[in-house]
Amino acid sequence: MATRSVSLYLDRERGLQESLERRDRAAVLALIADEFTLRTSAAADVESGEDWLRREFGSAPSGSFVRDLSVREFDDFAIVSFLMDRGPVIRRPKATVFVVDVWRQSTQRLLTRSMTRVAVAPPNPSRPSGKE
Repeated sequence: MATRSVSLYLDRERGLQESLERRDRAAVLALIADEFTLRTSAAADVESGEDWLRREFGSAPSGSFVRDLSVREFDDFAIVSFLMDRGPVIRRPKATVFVVDVWRQSTQRLLTRSMTRVAVAPPNPSRPSGKE
């Protein structure tokens, strides 16, 4: 059975991805902090929230699915890690990315995201395990 924190952050992460897919700038901005930053394994520089949104909204929607999420809570912060499949969910995804997000719990806003492409992703579970 998924914990309360896992259910809460799974909903938030999937809501963020859905807002990005819909190109709903207001909904995304409501979820990320003003000082949001992104770091990826593909670039050495830290990306601001504005730069990240410009890049995300400038590319074609790829479809994303958040899975295998876990949460660790420390005071006012929640460290959320998960796999994100990009591309068709039914077939094998184009890419799987390992994501670590840091959320401020008091404001319910995302402070920072780190992403790296996974070389070999674990297979999709055939049935929901309750631990997504």
